[in-house]
Amino acid sequence: MNDPFDGLNPDHCQDGNTYLQERLKDPQFKIAYEVEGIRIQIAEKILERRRALHLTQKQLADRAMTGQKVISRIERAEISVGVDLLQRVVKALGGEISVDMNFAHPA
Repeated sequence: MNDPFDGLNPDHCQDGNTYLQERLKDPQFKIAYEVEGIRIQIAEKILERRRALHLTQKQLADRAMTGQKVISRIERAEISVGVDLLQRVVKALGGEISVDMNFAHPA
């Protein structure tokens, strides 16, 4: 499978936004870009809430029945977290998950 981030050479573009808009025309790149954005949002929310509760990564990991290294990797957006683990982490932080899906085209 081709890496959608291969061949990144923004030298031909005048600015980053123009370059990004061009790259987003590639469907594989667009999907990878959107997935990364979601992973970063999850990481930021978990880190922010954990710090607000004055919990260590180890304490959160214990509450969520996982390891400290897993929490660290989630907070650095290094891994895509599955629904089961995400639910445990969010509940351990006193929250709940809501799902909102938008479909561009009707079935």
